[in-house]
Amino acid sequence: METDWPPSRARIEDAIVFGDGRMLILDGGPDSGFRVIRETTLGAVSDLLPDGWCDLESIADAEADGILLTAGETSWEGEGFVAVADATEGRLLWVLHLTSSEPFNRVQADNRVIRCFSGGYPNQYKWTIPVHEPSALSVERVDS
Repeated sequence: METDWPPSRARIEDAIVFGDGRMLILDGGPDSGFRVIRETTLGAVSDLLPDGWCDLESIADAEADGILLTAGETSWEGEGFVAVADATEGRLLWVLHLTSSEPFNRVQADNRVIRCFSGGYPNQYKWTIPVHEPSALSVERVDS
């Protein structure tokens, strides 16, 4: 994964990858929620599965509270991502990639909390993600 902004690819696992190489593997889904099941490193996972990358396509961008946000879809159907960078340095903070989220199509931030939406008819989800603790993300289904 590049540390440049905006990122152009991510790992294929349900995971949060931080700019320093830490990686939190997630389990769950939009209807049941997500939880961290393993902490590892990007290097260790890449060594095991070197071809496990997907391309990212940004759909929504925002800047607020000193952070840059981009969100969108991947080269795999049904997947989405949210990426966050420090606006001053352009340094990548983290990328969240989920295989069952559907593409993220709106993103905003205030008070260091990211609010974004994914999916569409019939399944649309509202996500709340703390900037400095993305593993504490929450998701709820909303009416389309």
